[in-house]
Amino acid sequence: MNDQTPNTTPETAQEQEPFIPPSYLLILAVIGFVGALIVLLTQPSFGVVGWGSLIFGAILFVGWLVMAPQGGRSPIRGRTLRYGGTSVLMTILVLVALGTLYVVARGMNLRQDLTESDEFSLSAESRQAMELLGADPTAPNVRLLAFYGFDQVSDRDRDTLLFDEYVAASNGKVSYQFLDPDLDRQIADQYGVTRSGAIAVVPLKDGEPDVENAETMNVLSQTTLTNDILKVAAQGNFAAFFLVVDEGLGDSMSLIKQTLTTTFDWTVRDLPLTQLTSPEAEIKLGDPARDGEVVVIPGGRRPLSADELQVLEDYVNNGGDLIIFASDLFNEDAESLATDPALNDFLFANFGLRFNKDMVIDQVQAFRRPQTPVVTNLDSVSFITTASVLPNGVVVFDLTDSITVADTLPPNVEVSRLAETSADSYTKTDIASLLTGDPDALTKTDSDASGPFVVAASAENTQTGARIVLFGSVSPALDAIAQLSDQTSLTVAFNSLFWTTQFNDFFQSINVPQQDRPQDQFFVASQQQLRNISFVTQWLLPFGLLAIGGLVLWSRRERRHEA
Repeated sequence: MNDQTPNTTPETAQEQEPFIPPSYLLILAVIGFVGALIVLLTQPSFGVVGWGSLIFGAILFVGWLVMAPQGGRSPIRGRTLRYGGTSVLMTILVLVALGTLYVVARGMNLRQDLTESDEFSLSAESRQAMELLGADPTAPNVRLLAFYGFDQVSDRDRDTLLFDEYVAASNGKVSYQFLDPDLDRQIADQYGVTRSGAIAVVPLKDGEPDVENAETMNVLSQTTLTNDILKVAAQGNFAAFFLVVDEGLGDSMSLIKQTLTTTFDWTVRDLPLTQLTSPEAEIKLGDPARDGEVVVIPGGRRPLSADELQVLEDYVNNGGDLIIFASDLFNEDAESLATDPALNDFLFANFGLRFNKDMVIDQVQAFRRPQTPVVTNLDSVSFITTASVLPNGVVVFDLTDSITVADTLPPNVEVSRLAETSADSYTKTDIASLLTGDPDALTKTDSDASGPFVVAASAENTQTGARIVLFGSVSPALDAIAQLSDQTSLTVAFNSLFWTTQFNDFFQSINVPQQDRPQDQFFVASQQQLRNISFVTQWLLPFGLLAIGGLVLWSRRERRHEA
């Protein structure tokens, strides 16, 4: 008979062995809890995935406790309780204390940036600028639209800290909102956003975004962001005074006036010159509270009186700004306000410019008729003829005078020839013959001067600061011309108001210089420093800790052997 080893395992125990080992359930439960934790830390909302992972982990954990109750009891009894209970208790207490501290700090808005970097905290200059903005009741609210994609969760969390600093320092004057450039494509297109990470700085007008005056930056920089906030929130005090003159065309310049008032918040008034200088006048010329002002003469027939001209001369001599749109000479007297000899003597003596008593004719480059030259030769440097001007834009000068530029300019005066007619143009000085309507009167004769001719010019006295712009025709500023041709004519006229008042430079001058801080400087490591860093982080720390652990284990074994 062969010897057999008896089976000491009860048959009932083998039959009760579960089909799925309980340890598998515990592992899957841990995976579910970890997944829920990842969702909580990385997503803006817990969502279905987070709750699903949490419930999945909880069900499996309960299943593990049911199938292996001894595993659930072991942490609270016997050796595990004796040696690990205190550690578990202390860990729980530390976590509870940290959680409580975080809740209290967040509720009291307590924050300490140990890095002191401009990526997370406002510099002293930015904080002071935001505090001044928040204290200004007239400044508009500003909203930061941060276009961050779904793959920029970490960038969003990091930049939220800095945005919160702007909100707190400005006393709520600055707010922010995160948008996805792909999901919110229509909004992104409004601000010219073409990439993730761009930020649009938008002023709010009556609670609605003012898209036209928004600024967009492609990469977050605290210096740029602070200056853009101040730029869009700046409330400059600018004014344009359109003089009420005999047969003036100020009423036909409504597009310019409406844009100045509604878009740029300018003060625009139609007033006679005497009312601007009266002691009882509500609005006066040369108000030091204004950041810029300009007097506009919108055409006109009758020359200014001696008193009016003296007021205008005093205003310009003291640094005042002036724009003159000349009316045509197509009348029986062949005169206009702009061609008044006394006015032109002042302009020529002080700025080297003069309106001529003639009419420019162009049989080749004209709009509908030879008396309406079309100018394509625009100054390529001046702000007036370059800002927002189309590359192939043209300016229409209807019934225009030519402008003489002195060969020798007065001291401290700089002149720009803004617009010149073509070489095919010529001038007519016999206005009476043109009034007859005879087509032959337009034909060029040997006595007619040949072009090109200056029909728009600007001048600046660098000592007094006075700036003037002369247009040989009133047509560039008229609503009718803007509707019949492209917008270049109106744009050039509009830019002249910005240039004379230096409105275009006003926002550029808003700049808060930031001091360079050591913590914001880039750290450039040499090859030897990189090797040292690699050795310490990859070899010394991990293997050094293992070596220390080995020494501790060896010393304990030696003590046990000695005992």
